[in-house]
Amino acid sequence: MAFAQKTREIWLLDDEQEHHQSFAEKHAGYYHLVSFYRPQELYSALKEGRQPDLLLIDVYFLKEGAKGSSRLQEEWRALMDELGRFRERYVGKYDALGLEVAGRLTEKDAKFPFMMYSAKAPLFLRGEDYSRYAVLGEGFIFKGVEEGESERERIDSAIEEYRGCGDIKGLRNSRRLIFILMLTFFALFTIMVGFLLGLVFKIN
Repeated sequence: MAFAQKTREIWLLDDEQEHHQSFAEKHAGYYHLVSFYRPQELYSALKEGRQPDLLLIDVYFLKEGAKGSSRLQEEWRALMDELGRFRERYVGKYDALGLEVAGRLTEKDAKFPFMMYSAKAPLFLRGEDYSRYAVLGEGFIFKGVEEGESERERIDSAIEEYRGCGDIKGLRNSRRLIFILMLTFFALFTIMVGFLLGLVFKIN
Protein backbone atom coordinates (compact mmCIF):
# COMPACT_ATOMS: atom_id res chain seq x y z
CA MET A 1 0.00 0.00 0.00
CA ALA A 2 1.50 3.32 -1.11
CA PHE A 3 1.36 6.27 1.25
CA ALA A 4 0.79 9.76 -0.08
CA GLN A 5 3.70 12.10 0.47
CA LYS A 6 3.06 14.75 3.12
CA THR A 7 2.55 18.18 1.62
CA ARG A 8 5.31 20.48 2.78
CA GLU A 9 4.26 23.49 4.79
CA ILE A 10 5.75 26.75 3.60
CA TRP A 11 5.46 29.89 5.69
CA LEU A 12 5.57 33.25 3.94
CA LEU A 13 6.15 36.46 5.89
CA ASP A 14 5.19 39.35 3.60
CA ASP A 15 2.94 42.36 4.13
CA GLU A 16 1.65 42.38 0.53
CA GLN A 17 -1.44 40.22 -0.02
CA GLU A 18 -0.74 39.82 -3.72
CA HIS A 19 2.60 38.13 -3.01
CA HIS A 20 0.87 35.48 -0.92
CA GLN A 21 -1.73 34.96 -3.61
CA SER A 22 0.90 34.76 -6.32
CA PHE A 23 2.92 32.19 -4.38
CA ALA A 24 -0.18 30.12 -3.64
CA GLU A 25 -1.21 30.09 -7.30
CA LYS A 26 2.27 29.28 -8.54
CA HIS A 27 2.70 26.33 -6.16
CA ALA A 28 -0.87 25.07 -5.90
CA GLY A 29 -0.87 21.35 -5.18
CA TYR A 30 2.77 21.32 -4.10
CA TYR A 31 2.84 23.23 -0.83
CA HIS A 32 0.56 24.14 2.01
CA LEU A 33 1.04 27.90 2.38
CA VAL A 34 0.70 29.59 5.76
CA SER A 35 0.62 33.37 5.47
CA PHE A 36 1.97 35.92 7.94
CA TYR A 37 1.71 39.64 7.27
CA ARG A 38 3.65 41.07 10.22
CA PRO A 39 6.64 39.65 12.14
CA GLN A 40 4.64 39.49 15.37
CA GLU A 41 2.22 37.00 13.80
CA LEU A 42 5.18 34.78 12.99
CA TYR A 43 6.63 35.07 16.48
CA SER A 44 3.26 34.11 17.99
CA ALA A 45 3.08 30.98 15.85
CA LEU A 46 6.63 30.00 16.86
CA LYS A 47 5.80 30.49 20.55
CA GLU A 48 2.92 28.04 20.08
CA GLY A 49 5.47 25.43 19.05
CA ARG A 50 4.53 25.47 15.37
CA GLN A 51 7.19 25.34 12.68
CA PRO A 52 7.32 25.13 8.88
CA ASP A 53 9.27 22.99 6.49
CA LEU A 54 10.60 26.27 5.11
CA LEU A 55 10.19 29.96 5.92
CA LEU A 56 10.34 32.70 3.28
CA ILE A 57 10.97 36.19 4.69
CA ASP A 58 10.34 39.42 2.82
CA VAL A 59 12.79 42.23 3.60
CA TYR A 60 10.79 45.46 3.51
CA PHE A 61 7.48 46.10 5.28
CA LEU A 62 5.34 49.21 5.08
CA LYS A 63 5.46 51.01 8.44
CA GLU A 64 2.36 50.85 10.61
CA GLY A 65 -0.01 53.66 9.62
CA ALA A 66 2.05 54.64 6.57
CA LYS A 67 0.35 55.11 3.22
CA GLY A 68 1.61 54.76 -0.31
CA SER A 69 1.86 51.02 -0.81
CA SER A 70 -0.24 51.09 -4.00
CA ARG A 71 1.82 53.96 -5.44
CA LEU A 72 5.05 52.12 -4.69
CA GLN A 73 3.74 48.99 -6.37
CA GLU A 74 2.81 50.95 -9.50
CA GLU A 75 6.25 52.57 -9.69
CA TRP A 76 7.89 49.21 -8.97
CA ARG A 77 6.04 47.52 -11.84
CA ALA A 78 7.05 50.36 -14.19
CA LEU A 79 10.66 49.97 -13.08
CA MET A 80 10.56 46.20 -13.62
CA ASP A 81 9.12 46.75 -17.10
CA GLU A 82 11.96 49.14 -17.89
CA LEU A 83 14.53 46.68 -16.60
CA GLY A 84 12.89 43.93 -18.64
CA ARG A 85 13.24 45.97 -21.82
CA PHE A 86 16.87 46.72 -20.96
CA ARG A 87 17.54 43.02 -20.43
CA GLU A 88 15.91 42.00 -23.70
CA ARG A 89 18.21 44.32 -25.65
CA TYR A 90 21.32 42.54 -24.43
CA VAL A 91 20.60 39.12 -22.96
CA GLY A 92 20.53 37.42 -26.36
CA LYS A 93 24.19 38.30 -26.84
CA TYR A 94 25.33 36.22 -23.88
CA ASP A 95 25.44 32.50 -23.04
CA ALA A 96 25.39 31.33 -19.42
CA LEU A 97 28.48 29.17 -19.97
CA GLY A 98 29.56 29.71 -16.36
CA LEU A 99 26.53 27.72 -15.22
CA GLU A 100 27.61 24.85 -17.47
CA VAL A 101 31.08 24.92 -15.94
CA ALA A 102 29.63 24.91 -12.41
CA GLY A 103 27.25 22.09 -13.28
CA ARG A 104 30.03 19.97 -14.76
CA LEU A 105 32.29 20.54 -11.76
CA THR A 106 29.48 19.53 -9.43
CA GLU A 107 28.75 16.35 -11.41
CA LYS A 108 32.43 15.42 -11.27
CA ASP A 109 32.51 16.12 -7.50
CA ALA A 110 35.32 18.67 -7.77
CA LYS A 111 37.90 18.54 -4.99
CA PHE A 112 37.81 22.29 -4.41
CA PRO A 113 35.13 24.91 -3.67
CA PHE A 114 33.95 27.43 -6.23
CA MET A 115 31.61 30.41 -6.36
CA MET A 116 29.83 32.30 -9.11
CA TYR A 117 31.34 35.76 -9.76
CA SER A 118 29.19 38.00 -11.92
CA ALA A 119 28.01 41.56 -12.43
CA LYS A 120 25.22 40.69 -14.90
CA ALA A 121 23.57 37.81 -13.03
CA PRO A 122 20.95 39.91 -11.18
CA LEU A 123 19.62 41.29 -14.46
CA PHE A 124 20.21 38.46 -16.91
CA LEU A 125 19.37 35.32 -14.94
CA ARG A 126 15.75 34.54 -15.72
CA GLY A 127 13.69 31.49 -16.63
CA GLU A 128 15.70 28.37 -17.43
CA ASP A 129 19.08 29.91 -16.57
CA TYR A 130 17.82 31.14 -13.21
CA SER A 131 16.37 27.71 -12.46
CA ARG A 132 19.69 26.06 -13.29
CA TYR A 133 21.46 28.49 -11.00
CA ALA A 134 19.00 27.85 -8.17
CA VAL A 135 19.38 24.06 -8.49
CA LEU A 136 23.17 24.33 -8.43
CA GLY A 137 22.87 26.32 -5.22
CA GLU A 138 26.38 27.74 -5.57
CA GLY A 139 27.59 30.64 -3.49
CA PHE A 140 27.95 33.86 -5.42
CA ILE A 141 29.61 37.25 -5.36
CA PHE A 142 28.22 40.14 -7.37
CA LYS A 143 31.26 41.59 -9.10
CA GLY A 144 32.01 45.20 -8.30
CA VAL A 145 29.33 45.49 -5.59
CA GLU A 146 31.05 44.34 -2.43
CA GLU A 147 34.17 45.85 -0.93
CA GLY A 148 37.40 43.89 -1.17
CA GLU A 149 37.39 42.91 2.49
CA SER A 150 33.84 41.60 2.22
CA GLU A 151 34.70 39.54 -0.86
CA ARG A 152 37.71 38.05 0.91
CA GLU A 153 35.61 37.12 3.92
CA ARG A 154 33.06 35.37 1.74
CA ILE A 155 35.77 33.53 -0.21
CA ASP A 156 37.50 32.42 2.99
CA SER A 157 34.14 31.40 4.44
CA ALA A 158 33.38 29.28 1.36
CA ILE A 159 36.74 27.53 1.72
CA GLU A 160 36.05 26.73 5.38
CA GLU A 161 32.49 25.67 4.57
CA TYR A 162 33.78 23.26 1.93
CA ARG A 163 36.28 21.76 4.34
CA GLY A 164 33.48 21.19 6.82
CA CYS A 165 31.28 19.45 4.24
CA GLY A 166 34.03 17.39 2.64
CA ASP A 167 32.80 17.54 -0.96
CA ILE A 168 31.06 19.76 -3.48
CA LYS A 169 27.72 17.92 -3.34
CA GLY A 170 27.54 18.29 0.41
CA LEU A 171 28.46 21.94 0.10
CA ARG A 172 25.81 22.45 -2.56
CA ASN A 173 23.10 21.00 -0.33
CA SER A 174 24.05 23.23 2.58
CA ARG A 175 24.01 26.27 0.31
CA ARG A 176 20.50 25.71 -1.00
CA LEU A 177 18.93 27.07 2.17
CA ILE A 178 21.34 29.99 2.20
CA PHE A 179 20.45 30.68 -1.43
CA ILE A 180 16.81 31.25 -0.49
CA LEU A 181 17.83 33.92 1.98
CA MET A 182 20.24 35.52 -0.46
CA LEU A 183 17.48 36.02 -3.01
CA THR A 184 16.72 39.19 -1.10
CA PHE A 185 20.09 40.51 -2.24
CA PHE A 186 18.95 40.11 -5.85
CA ALA A 187 15.99 42.35 -5.10
CA LEU A 188 18.12 45.04 -3.48
CA PHE A 189 20.65 44.98 -6.29
CA THR A 190 17.89 45.22 -8.90
CA ILE A 191 16.46 48.28 -7.15
CA MET A 192 19.87 49.94 -7.22
CA VAL A 193 20.41 49.18 -10.90
CA GLY A 194 16.90 50.38 -11.71
CA PHE A 195 17.50 53.64 -9.88
CA LEU A 196 20.72 54.24 -11.83
CA LEU A 197 19.00 53.39 -15.10
CA GLY A 198 16.24 55.84 -14.23
CA LEU A 199 18.78 58.58 -13.74
CA VAL A 200 20.41 57.78 -17.07
CA PHE A 201 17.10 57.85 -18.94
CA LYS A 202 16.14 61.17 -17.31
CA ILE A 203 19.46 62.73 -18.32
CA ASN A 204 18.99 61.57 -21.89
